[in-house]
Amino acid sequence: MNIDWHTLKELEKDYMRKQLALAGPPAPSVIGIDEISIQEAT
Repeated sequence: MNIDWHTLKELEKDYMRKQLALAGPPAPSVIGIDEISIQEAT
């Protein structure tokens, strides 16, 4: 399609803004914990 990289990036950002507007604000019902770090004080 020979589109400039910056133009493509702006098109993608516009698409994602529209998708986020359709999805609405996040409302998680569950929060998961992926990792826990325990460090000793020195």
